[in-house]
Amino acid sequence: ARRRTRRRRMLITFGVLCLFLLAGVIYELQQSTFRIAHITIYGADDSFAVIASSTMEGKYLGLIPRDSIFFYPGSRIRSDIIAAHPDIAAVSLFRNGLRGLSIKVNDRVPIARWCGSTPSVASASTTMAIENCYLFDAIGFIYVSACTADPLNAFVVYVPLAVEGNPIGST
Repeated sequence: ARRRTRRRRMLITFGVLCLFLLAGVIYELQQSTFRIAHITIYGADDSFAVIASSTMEGKYLGLIPRDSIFFYPGSRIRSDIIAAHPDIAAVSLFRNGLRGLSIKVNDRVPIARWCGSTPSVASASTTMAIENCYLFDAIGFIYVSACTADPLNAFVVYVPLAVEGNPIGST
């Protein structure tokens, strides 16, 4: 009976110590020394910092801040930036000390033009043909209208897509 009582006391003491330790960690994560204060952008404009900071608003389970340097939502920041700007191929995130976050953006490189169907004889002008074409990158991702930039190669792909409507975002 004494051993059982001693084990219960040790278990309760251990549980209380774990609760105090957890409360201390949560308290420290609330402090400004472990929260992201500035965001540095490489390779793009500062509008990406607004997207990242709006993604980091709030708390996990109402306890841990999303802008904590240890628990920031990296994959969600990447997906929000790529969803807002389809001309971006990749987003890299890395920490700058305990209060900073750096974002590096890599743009898509246009490989060639994609047009949905072969141009008819009636629309022989090149400007009319370019207006209905889109640029795609090395993996075949269609991301922007061909009017905005020139691709690396001069060839044009004429293949219909299985999806109807706007082809941007298709492969």
